[in-house]
Amino acid sequence: MTPKCIILIRKVQKNVKIYCRYFCICSICIIFVSNCRIKIFCMLTERLPFYFVLLNGNSAVGLTKEISDGDFVSTIGLCGFLICLEGEIRISHDGTIYKMKRGDVYLNTSSIILRLLSRSANFRGVILVSKVDFVISLVHKATSPQNILYIRSNPCISLAPDAFDKFKSQVLDLYDSIGSDRFMDNENQTELLLVELMKAKAQCICYELFLLFFGNHPVKPLELSRADEIFHQFMLDLNANYKTERKVEKYAEMQNLTPRYFSKLIRDRSGLSPVQWVDQTIIAEAKQVLESTSMSIKQVALEFGFSNQSFFGKYFRQHTGISPFQYRKRNAR
Repeated sequence: MTPKCIILIRKVQKNVKIYCRYFCICSICIIFVSNCRIKIFCMLTERLPFYFVLLNGNSAVGLTKEISDGDFVSTIGLCGFLICLEGEIRISHDGTIYKMKRGDVYLNTSSIILRLLSRSANFRGVILVSKVDFVISLVHKATSPQNILYIRSNPCISLAPDAFDKFKSQVLDLYDSIGSDRFMDNENQTELLLVELMKAKAQCICYELFLLFFGNHPVKPLELSRADEIFHQFMLDLNANYKTERKVEKYAEMQNLTPRYFSKLIRDRSGLSPVQWVDQTIIAEAKQVLESTSMSIKQVALEFGFSNQSFFGKYFRQHTGISPFQYRKRNAR
């Protein structure tokens, strides 16, 4: 595991300043585009699972490389949104092209084939990208698998001016809070409180986005292909049974399909195998329980259908790199 560190990079060239602060692990990326400067601010930490990047121009700087028009953007295990602040942008979402203008929002629900096609010279936008395990428990509380599947097929909405301004302000407020001296200079107990405050603000932004999306774009019945129907039903079955059933064969049996055909169809439709969907869901929910409850590790293991604490510990470590106890110690609220 990469050791904790802070790297501050400052570069001044033609009124362009770049600031980078790196910690350990990232899970949310927000990209802002401004007219006068590029400011990259990365928060990579086990405690605060997101970071910010500010930039301008006709390209977007990612974590490891520049993202130019025409590039594919990996969304495996990630979700997030794009807000168009000014100008226009064209994107391809699983082969369907969308042209976005000021006030439009694109919502990515993970494992989408996303491609940035072109941007106008005056384009300004905000992208937020989150690891699924940070958002999945919020999804279970706030909406339904049917709604998420609807978003996959209808990912763009247009916000009214007042709603657009309010939502943009919420995101900028979170960025400003994290970038403040108050946050960066505190240690120990005060730091823990500030971290939880920032995480709560990020969760509020997620809830606000769901409210805006379904308020501006009411859910309608979908005309699903056979593959869509099977994937749709798998999401419903997984949501109802993930605590008691981890075997792909059982989920295939629920739809009277062979495991091989079922697995191929789910992977082709979503980019992830059924096993990956099951593991991803269990780990995300287990993390939530470890963070927010006082249940013992043994109780958590039983809650998620594991026969004993040891088996759960090995499973959790396999997917996270640390034990449930270590995760709770680092992230307990």
